[in-house]
Amino acid sequence: MHWIPHSPLNRSAAPVLLACLWGLLSTVAAAAPVPGGSDGPSHREGVDHDATPGRRTHWSFLPVVRPAVPEPHDRTWSRNAIDRFILTGLEQAGLRPAPEADRLTWLRRVHLDLTGMPPTPGQVDAFVGDARPDACERVVDALLKSP
Repeated sequence: MHWIPHSPLNRSAAPVLLACLWGLLSTVAAAAPVPGGSDGPSHREGVDHDATPGRRTHWSFLPVVRPAVPEPHDRTWSRNAIDRFILTGLEQAGLRPAPEADRLTWLRRVHLDLTGMPPTPGQVDAFVGDARPDACERVVDALLKSP
């Protein structure tokens, strides 16, 4: 939506936008350090900031650890470690993966995902005629390089 200076919508939305902005600024100001001083709420003397409730157990303060790759029951579906994580989650939820898309459907999906446009007839013909094992990777690389 574009901002139109004298629109009735803008006049009715302005109080809501100002309230949201005020809430955001208040939240940031309450936790922000005071430049050059220690009188702010987050820099009081004698306060151990690392010991605040939940601070040491929050995920962002924990060291990065590579998780063990799970072994799903159906090992035939997964091609790599990420697939095994996804399949394990699906199995825990009592779900099965959808069948693999045919080449034309895959091409259309990847084009729409990466460019927002369907493939041209020439791109379809080139992909369908490409029997190389890395044809999908080549399509993705070409789409990512395109403007």
